[in-house]
Amino acid sequence: MESLSQQNQPLFIFGMGRSGTTLLRLMLTAHPHFCIPPESRFFVNLDPKYGSSKDLSNQIDNFLTDIYGDPRFREWNIDRQQLRENLTAQKPLNYSTAVATVYQT
Repeated sequence: MESLSQQNQPLFIFGMGRSGTTLLRLMLTAHPHFCIPPESRFFVNLDPKYGSSKDLSNQIDNFLTDIYGDPRFREWNIDRQQLRENLTAQKPLNYSTAVATVYQT
């Protein structure tokens, strides 16, 4: 059985605006095992369009156009071609998997 430290599971921390979440993000990002991107609501904003899709394989370019259309997401500095390759490698590619792939890229 894997120990908790060996698992590669996402950790979500939520907070209210103006409550110190940026400071918390910067403090946690200082640890070598954490990577916390700047705030972005892309996954909430794109859910109505892609959330019910069972397979996004034919919509990857549209998904990328939409996600890179978010100015806050562009601050993440994720290489678009690398993200496209990572999304293309996912089978099946539903919205949940697409969002997870974005965070793992």
